Amino acid sequence: MKRISFRVTDLGGFSHPIYRQIIQGDRISHGRLLMWDPMATATTLSWFDGSRRAVTEILTSIEAIGTFHLHPESDGTYEFINQTQ
Repeated sequence: MKRISFRVTDLGGFSHPIYRQIIQGDRISHGRLLMWDPMATATTLSWFDGSRRAVTEILTSIEAIGTFHLHPESDGTYEFINQTQ
């Protein structure tokens, strides 16, 4: 297993809609992409430093997200999503 850490700044129209919403909003300051499988499906496991409500509002506003499941923790919210595109 390999692990990398990276930080992304606003890439304008090239950033994912989730991260554009985080950059433009003020309820979530950052997220962490924990798992991504580009070979099989467009699914991700991520963590955000926001409440379940804040993460839900972001995810429901993005058309490309098919389904998502949230697991709130004391320090943020984990989300597993399946994207349609």
